[in-house]
Amino acid sequence: MKKWKNGLAVFLSVTLITGILQWPVFAVQRGQAGTISTSEPKSVAEDPNHVVETDTLDLQQPETIKVESITLTPAAMTLNTNETGSITAEVAPADAEDKSLTWTSSDANVATVDGNGKVTAVAGGTATITATANDGSGVKASCSVTVKQPVTSLKISKTALTLDNGKSAALTVTVGPSDANNKTLKWTSNNTAVATVTSTGTVKGVGKGTATITAAATDGSGKKVTCSVTVKQPVTSLKISKTALTLDKGKSGALTVTVGPSNANNKTLKWTSSNTAVATVTSTGTVKGVSKGTATITAAATDGSGKKVTCSVTVKQPVTGLKISRTSLVLNRGKTWTLKVTVSPSNANNKTLKWTSSNTAVATVTSTGIVKGIKKGTATITAAATDGSGKKVTCRVTVKQPVTALKISRTSLTLNKGRTYTLKVTVSPSNANNKTLKWTTSNKAVATVTSTGIVKGIKKGTATITATAADGSGKKVTCRVTVK
Repeated sequence: MKKWKNGLAVFLSVTLITGILQWPVFAVQRGQAGTISTSEPKSVAEDPNHVVETDTLDLQQPETIKVESITLTPAAMTLNTNETGSITAEVAPADAEDKSLTWTSSDANVATVDGNGKVTAVAGGTATITATANDGSGVKASCSVTVKQPVTSLKISKTALTLDNGKSAALTVTVGPSDANNKTLKWTSNNTAVATVTSTGTVKGVGKGTATITAAATDGSGKKVTCSVTVKQPVTSLKISKTALTLDKGKSGALTVTVGPSNANNKTLKWTSSNTAVATVTSTGTVKGVSKGTATITAAATDGSGKKVTCSVTVKQPVTGLKISRTSLVLNRGKTWTLKVTVSPSNANNKTLKWTSSNTAVATVTSTGIVKGIKKGTATITAAATDGSGKKVTCRVTVKQPVTALKISRTSLTLNKGRTYTLKVTVSPSNANNKTLKWTTSNKAVATVTSTGIVKGIKKGTATITATAADGSGKKVTCRVTVK
């Protein structure tokens, strides 16, 4: 479409058919429109020499409609590295003859743009995309492009973690690439009743069980990593059945430990002895005395909680043998005898003996083994170890009634040579065990005596006849015999 400079439209119809110019012709002379006069149209061919004279026809070039404005949508955009985005351009006026545009980027290292306004993010940073009209109008518009580096990888320090209830541990995450615009992570736990996590990745065991800890990028990249957390219930207390134990060498005793809480993951205990030469202990807590001395038995939790309990063990050397000086004894009533006992081994902790009599009416015994005959009869004297070894020895004691008095029928006697006389002796008490008498003469040349007390005069003179109790009581009586 064209406009005439003076605003007047002139229609010029010219038909060229085989060199014939047909009329009418409208011309513009000096800015005025009019008709070129002629009497009638004639073919030039009829009069080739005919010339129509007119003033000069002044025709002007038409004016081109140029771009007046460019509007870009969007006016600013944000892209992640390697993402693309489209910018649309609206050119005004709508009837501009040349609407073509040239697209450029201020920094192709950050973002590039093609001829259709398609922007490609290259690396983190900012760039200005400009659309410039190609019609020479100088009109241009720009779009600010911000390119962000998204998170492309996350690497967690531990993919599995075991914690005791109440304990904490730190998880760390390496964000890649190092120039990512937003390295902020969101930490979450899928079971906060088991484990919690702080915004910086510190995990705390809350209750026995398992939970998954997740660290997720917050830049919209969707990257995330996880750690499987197992929370164990540690041992919090140990209670031992005995804090002190006394054992004889060779004997055993059982120790038990109550582990708390009841839901502790690992209730296994490690039993140890501070001196295995004195006492040993099994994996189930059975303690055995090995030799005289002391040792400490320890039961320790094996779950790493550090809980432990101890028992002080004293091992004693028991009595292994007793040897008594007499296994049988005969005593007169009222008499005493000291029994002696040798205790083995010599290093026995307790050598004390307990002395007893089976019949104290017959014989008694002191705490030092002195036996006394009380009355006629038998009794068993026992010496028993008091250390619990059960060792003991015995002595059978027979108590006899000794002669306490002798009474002779004659204390003096006169006999003729060749004559005899029977002396009689009354033995007291009547229940004396041995009433036998031993008869002797002081001078058998003068007088003799038989075992039954018959005295015989031998020759003139004097002699003493003695009747002595044979039971060892020492009792005796005499008779002075004069032979004529």
